[in-house]
Amino acid sequence: MNKTTKILTIQDISCYGQCSITVALPVISAFGIETAVLPSAVLSTHTSGFTGYTVRDLTEDLPEIRKHWESEGIYFDAIYTGFIASMEQLDYIKEIIDSRLKPDGCVFVDPAMADHGEFYNGFDQEFADKMGELCKTGDYVLPNTTEACYILHKAWKEEFTNDEMVEMAKSVFKRIAISESRVHGKTLEEVHFHEVGAADAVADVFGSICAYYDLGMDKDKVVGLPIAVGGGVVETAHGRIPVPAPASLDILKGLNEDSFKDFSKGEAKCIGGPVNSELATPTGCALYMEFCDEFLEFAPMMSPEEIAYGCGSKEFDFPNVLRVIKSRNVNGKHKVSVIETNIDHMSGEELGFLFDLLLIEGARDVSMVPITMKKNRPGHLIKIISKPDLVDHLVNILFKETGTLGIRISENTHRGVAERQFVPLDINVGNHIYTINFKIGLIGDEIIYHSCRKHLSCNFFI
Repeated sequence: MNKTTKILTIQDISCYGQCSITVALPVISAFGIETAVLPSAVLSTHTSGFTGYTVRDLTEDLPEIRKHWESEGIYFDAIYTGFIASMEQLDYIKEIIDSRLKPDGCVFVDPAMADHGEFYNGFDQEFADKMGELCKTGDYVLPNTTEACYILHKAWKEEFTNDEMVEMAKSVFKRIAISESRVHGKTLEEVHFHEVGAADAVADVFGSICAYYDLGMDKDKVVGLPIAVGGGVVETAHGRIPVPAPASLDILKGLNEDSFKDFSKGEAKCIGGPVNSELATPTGCALYMEFCDEFLEFAPMMSPEEIAYGCGSKEFDFPNVLRVIKSRNVNGKHKVSVIETNIDHMSGEELGFLFDLLLIEGARDVSMVPITMKKNRPGHLIKIISKPDLVDHLVNILFKETGTLGIRISENTHRGVAERQFVPLDINVGNHIYTINFKIGLIGDEIIYHSCRKHLSCNFFI
């Protein structure tokens, strides 16, 4: 930035206390940036640690100040908002941003309204929802944990476990280290991170992980869609190498070695282009693999609730953004594998033993259907529904126990799954109270199934 850069900061003036405009004006000015101020209110002291302070709301002054600036042709390269005194001011500030910010200007939003799990005096959830609308205009949004939770309607907790965040950070860097070691043919002890070990990469990792926990993503299922990795070449510590970088590709294929089973979440999907530039770095790929619980080619059936964008610094002829969609599951899609074989030489006792064995060894479901085979021989179609990671194990059992020479496998078959819950209910039978768990199926809030249907004597409904 240079001396011609002009920044407008919109927040309160606290006559006593090191905060708000009292701090923003000298700090920003010290960088040689021309700083304009627009007070949202005047307070005798800041609101933390003081009682009985005075507040003068300056809401009515904001539109008149904007009109004067318009008449004078005053524009700003950036606008930075802090403490806002009223909901009406939020609308006025949007008007100021729309009319006084230069086309290539930046907006910084600090939703100063809460801390330590509580709203400041005079603020509530309605204000937080309105503040959320202002945040959508920001290029950079700077909430604390409490403010983020209120804006996102997330339950706040006093602290997020540092150990959880540190362990996730270790996992991210371990992913990078493993891939770098394989690419360079070195041990983990010998590998050097080069660019990804720089301070900015460390900040990227820990900042992303803090956001992951602050937004409550650790409590949700995260689905990753295919990554555009870019193309061309990139300058590295080893010279010019093609995009995507070898470590990026290695990270995206997953870590499936026996010694790294905890990293085995599947293989991500990626596509080259659409520009000759690096769009996916090893650090970004490692975060993606760590955050995602499942990788899909297309978005699953869902009901979108909230959408957020993060903008990159590179300029392309298309939006350089990362999009996160928070959604409510309509009906889940689970991947299963279907295993089939025809048998015509086993007795009923042998089939019964096989049936029980397959369920014990992890099959989700087993069915045996009488069929007529070639030459009119009676036989059975054995069908197994299995988790993808148990297919090889169950196939080997079939070979050993049946002697079959051919098994059909349909991998990654999708099945629609309704949400399932177990509801405990107390039932009075002969003056004795018994607690029975009933299984219910739901699509959204609608109950589509409950196990009580099987019992016609039940005189209650779930």
